[in-house]
Amino acid sequence: MTSKRTNSIRNLLRRLRDDRRGTMAAVMAVAAVPIIGIAGVGVDTARGYMLKQRMSQALDAAALAGARVMYHESRDADIAKFYFANIQPGYLGATLQQPSIQASVDQETLTLTAAATLPSTFTRVLGVEAIPVTAATEVKRASQNVEVSLVLDLTSSMDGQREEDLRAAAKELVDIVVKDQQTPSYSKVALVPYSAAVNAGVYANAVRGTPTAGCNTFGCTQYRFRRYSDNSNVTFNISTCVTEREGANALTDASPAVSPVGKNYTDPGGYNPCQSSPIRPLTSNKADLHAWIDAMNANGSTGGQIGVAWGWYLVSPTFTAGMGAGLPASSTAGSYGDDKLLKAVVIMTDGEYNSIYHNGVIAKNSISGSGANQYKINENSNHGSSYAQSEALCTAMKAQGITVYTVGLDVIDTPAATSLVQNCATSPAHVYLPNDGVELQDAFRAIGKSISTLRLSK
Repeated sequence: MTSKRTNSIRNLLRRLRDDRRGTMAAVMAVAAVPIIGIAGVGVDTARGYMLKQRMSQALDAAALAGARVMYHESRDADIAKFYFANIQPGYLGATLQQPSIQASVDQETLTLTAAATLPSTFTRVLGVEAIPVTAATEVKRASQNVEVSLVLDLTSSMDGQREEDLRAAAKELVDIVVKDQQTPSYSKVALVPYSAAVNAGVYANAVRGTPTAGCNTFGCTQYRFRRYSDNSNVTFNISTCVTEREGANALTDASPAVSPVGKNYTDPGGYNPCQSSPIRPLTSNKADLHAWIDAMNANGSTGGQIGVAWGWYLVSPTFTAGMGAGLPASSTAGSYGDDKLLKAVVIMTDGEYNSIYHNGVIAKNSISGSGANQYKINENSNHGSSYAQSEALCTAMKAQGITVYTVGLDVIDTPAATSLVQNCATSPAHVYLPNDGVELQDAFRAIGKSISTLRLSK
């Protein structure tokens, strides 16, 4: 019995020794963890890549949408809207965060980044519960060259606080439109202060012709004429201001070398004088523009049609090419029809357009507000009303592709004034009717942003 029991024990031990099935199961159980983890890494990496690709596509769409509304208050909201429209929340089970938005200093480049958390699958066995995924994109807006002419009312009604408000508004618009970086595209502004006429300054002889000295007929440095008040003779001196153009080119932007603009004769006693602030042709020098604006002074009646004409002239390639050798090449306007060039004219007024001319002197058929009759010539103007001339000039410049904005500061409520402000503008969206200085600055700020948006979206 003892021998049989001993043999049985030996056989059992031998079988246990030879049977490795339990050992292999234990080994396989231990080995399965890293095997599954390694396989899971591949699966979750692929899922992470899919999520990143979709996030990148959504960011691209959002960046392009944001770039189109760079200056709008809704920009960031629009970006988020487009982002989540192109990647649904919960995609692949991920938790998506709001995109981060950063605009460059010049507002021409948008950088978007996005982050998400992707729940892991098989890699959980390695203790990895979630996978962070990030994506980024950058869009630089293709920009146009831009030329803007500011036509600024500096009549006597603008004296005082309104003039200060106008200075602040004009300088802010300059700062918005004129970029510090002038390559690869440029941005320039011209200034046209106007009152009874426009001061052509150093360009006067080039655009009106050089007056003859030593005589007192029209075209001389002095002009003797009969005044309207009593038909007596009076002599006025020529100024550097200029008035309406005569003949077939009266309402065109023809070269002044071919068709000179009108001369201006003013009372030597200083009544209704030549506008003291001269024009400033196109420039990208913001400091110079600021200084020019700070030096502006309000005086005189309102020859608005002359201001409108010069607003066009200074962004006209035809007119600026004829302003003479004294005009810097950088101030010569670019060509019409250039898809890479945006031209805009901003016409600002606070009153009634009332002064029209005959031989460079305010005509007797000018309307109320144009000055005392003793300083008018006893002749009618044949140019048409200031309003009619202005609207015709606006129509002509818009036909050349120029965008026209109008700003009526607490403007007189007459059919003619209302028609001018509404009809001169490119569209109702380009009309601004501020009631005070704060609203005037708001209007100029909005126009500056509108011009910059057009520059970056066409």
